[in-house]
Amino acid sequence: MSRLALLAAVLLAVPAHAQETRVVHLRDALAPQPYSVVEHVVPPGSTSSLDASTGPMYAQHPGFPLTIGGASQYPPMRGLVLEDVDADGALDLVVSSPDMHVYAFRLDGQSLPGFPVAVGALAQYPASVADLDGDGFVEVVQATRGLGGGGALYVFDRFGTARPGFPVSFGAANVEASPTLADLDDDGMLEIIAQERIGNIGGRVHIVEADGSEWGGAWPVALDHVPTTTPAVADVDRDGDLDLVLQSYTSLWVLDRGGFSLPGFPKPIAGTSFSYQSAALADLDGDGPLEIAVGAHQLNSGVWVMRSNGSFFGTWPRLLGTWMYCPPTIADIDGDGSLDVLAGREGFAGDDTPTLWAWSGNGLLKPGFPVSGPGGGGAAGAITTADLDGDGKLEIFTDHTLAVGGVGSILGYDSIGNVLPGFPLHPVGYTYLNGAHLADVDGDGDLDLGALSFLGNTIRVNLWDLGAPVDPARVPVPTYHVDATHRGREGDVARVRLVGALEPGNAVRLQVLGAAGTPAWLWLGATPGFAAAPPYGVFRLGFSPPPLMLLAGTALPAPGSIDVAVIVPPFASVSGITLYLQALTTDADGDASLTPLVAKTFP
Repeated sequence: MSRLALLAAVLLAVPAHAQETRVVHLRDALAPQPYSVVEHVVPPGSTSSLDASTGPMYAQHPGFPLTIGGASQYPPMRGLVLEDVDADGALDLVVSSPDMHVYAFRLDGQSLPGFPVAVGALAQYPASVADLDGDGFVEVVQATRGLGGGGALYVFDRFGTARPGFPVSFGAANVEASPTLADLDDDGMLEIIAQERIGNIGGRVHIVEADGSEWGGAWPVALDHVPTTTPAVADVDRDGDLDLVLQSYTSLWVLDRGGFSLPGFPKPIAGTSFSYQSAALADLDGDGPLEIAVGAHQLNSGVWVMRSNGSFFGTWPRLLGTWMYCPPTIADIDGDGSLDVLAGREGFAGDDTPTLWAWSGNGLLKPGFPVSGPGGGGAAGAITTADLDGDGKLEIFTDHTLAVGGVGSILGYDSIGNVLPGFPLHPVGYTYLNGAHLADVDGDGDLDLGALSFLGNTIRVNLWDLGAPVDPARVPVPTYHVDATHRGREGDVARVRLVGALEPGNAVRLQVLGAAGTPAWLWLGATPGFAAAPPYGVFRLGFSPPPLMLLAGTALPAPGSIDVAVIVPPFASVSGITLYLQALTTDADGDASLTPLVAKTFP
């Protein structure tokens, strides 16, 4: 039974009429080290400080929370995904559940056609969502795990249909954490980085193409222990090729795209182990190569930052005193032009034990930090950031390890550690190991916050309207591991957002983000088989299948969240034609990619 299974089995089985604060020491049968978790509950007759009925400042969207099936012994981890799956220009909520299904919901709470889809094992980590093959539509990529094995890698299209070649199984092994999606070979298509866990003894890293075939050569790469985190991907050493950063239970690994370790790696750190703390990548000192920020637990629990050659960076590490399962987040929280490092740890109930830390890039504690959650406790989920009030400084959001009377918390702080007005948010159930996810889901120009909470065999999909006007450039870390490809690179977020309906003769608006590279071109394309009216020439793009036809291309302006009006050209006859609106953008490493924005098929 996994650590999370034991956690849920112990915490959720406490009768409501006999609750008390307790610390539970657990051991994972598939990994050798124990850890501690806590439940802070309200004795009979007392009043909870986490009362969900006190009239929250922020309301959930109509129809939320949604409820879906769960598995009491195996709660979800790292939350949900907010992406446009059905290409209608509006964001959807993709939720992976240990009830062996992947769900996709529209804002009205209705399932997308073809969803939920059944998978053959537990789907504990969120899916990765992106356009794998450049056809203008995203795919949903899901890793699954069984109790001791039997997981697989799934890829579904926007209708919930499994793509040819999937699912892919690696013998009888589990597939660990969220897959990572990146174009490793510069062919315009995204590869899937998937991790095979072989029982309690080891694992391998696989590179899988969109057709289910695997890379050969040095791949798959055998690790020195079981894989434990979502891989991060970026050009770490600035040699022009992407690298993979991941952890086994005992070592930090950095692999080039050929499957060979960079000098200085794999790197064990004495007295530490890795579980769940996926690495964050950024150039903290401005010298070009990227630094690697990673959490660790066991005797030297804390945050470690290393250079691309494996040497320790600045004054790091920072030890936290208790075990941590929080993936670090990197962002400039105070607007001083320098990146900061955020992390949380496991905590204790009923005291002021610090929950959340913020340090400068060189390891100095930021003013106002660390902060303590309500009733103590800790933070172990994805930490996300956004500038809600436009003051150039970031607000910070995370989960909380505690629940009171079955009511959990989403914590919110400003850049100097003050609790935000209206926070904590209080969903029913635990938010532990999940976190807050930020986007303008309903397209009204305001920021929304999605989060999962779990209690017993039920998962709740929560969606609050924060009412803050959203400038996409002011949401640098909106979700787990930065974006829905889960690459973990600071600044590597989607650069273009569509507002409006794709209809002939209509004007749609594009919000151009400035967080990463400069968006290069906007493509208006269509499937073959139509006559384009002048002055729109027809050109074939180098992305297939199916091939797209270029109707119009226009350079986007410099980044800065600028609204661009685009007129969709009218056609004499568009029956049976699919129009696409896509953006050719560059990421933080200068690599170009085609980002699908919306597609419209005319009957």
